[in-house]
Amino acid sequence: QESTTTTTTPPTPTPTAAASSVRWTVPPSYRRCSESSPYRVSNFGATAPTPEITIEFWARVDSIDQNYPITLDPSPGDGTNRIAVHISYSGGGKSSASTGSVIWDFGDWHTTGRLSYAETEKSPGVWIHHAFVASQAANNMQIYRNGALVASKSSMGPFTRGDYDLLLGRFNGELAEVRFWNTSRTASQIATNMNHYLVGNEPNLVLHLPFQESTTTTTTPPTPTPTAAASSVRWTVPPSYRRCSESSPYRVSNFGATAPTPEITIEFWARVD
Repeated sequence: QESTTTTTTPPTPTPTAAASSVRWTVPPSYRRCSESSPYRVSNFGATAPTPEITIEFWARVDSIDQNYPITLDPSPGDGTNRIAVHISYSGGGKSSASTGSVIWDFGDWHTTGRLSYAETEKSPGVWIHHAFVASQAANNMQIYRNGALVASKSSMGPFTRGDYDLLLGRFNGELAEVRFWNTSRTASQIATNMNHYLVGNEPNLVLHLPFQESTTTTTTPPTPTPTAAASSVRWTVPPSYRRCSESSPYRVSNFGATAPTPEITIEFWARVD
């Protein structure tokens, strides 16, 4: 799922139970992002988690800049009702610095809906796992970096739902394993699961985007499989695809050892230049 042929977000694949047992230190696959071409999830604001929410993802930024990996902002510039994350951030634009700010906005950031911290470790070119929590029940907001709590505060303000689009990856760098939960995840849950694929049917998981466009390792990552709900979607052209080049094929290592034989069927969609 590297590119889409429709304006509607295609069903998100989720790894199998076997894949969820794989542990990694950096995400084995990711999406290359550009600040001018974000990934859009249409109308996500209508069902966005509130007043309990956890957002998790892996990211590797090119530089300290105005990096927006997560943006759901009905009225940009207003800031009274939004879900937004800034990482390795510099309000003045691109910087040669090695650290920036991380900002978590949920609800009205002018009042109780903002939490931030200043990075103390280098960020550009480094894979980092980020997690952001807001809870009305606990009346707090939290930020985790690589599974460790780095910022927290008492008070929060819930987000008001509406037909708003979620934009992902408004920065130059890579984004992987985006997860939205409609609960406030614990420190243990975040640290335990940050290095694993999800099965896809975990309780309270409302959005999961593994982003398997490019790989960080030479080993092919576990193949995602659509959920039962996704299998009911019917299309006339495939909603997502891989752009190919005769000089850069996609390799499945050692497939010949288990290739189907003597009975076999091969299927695919293709559009040649």
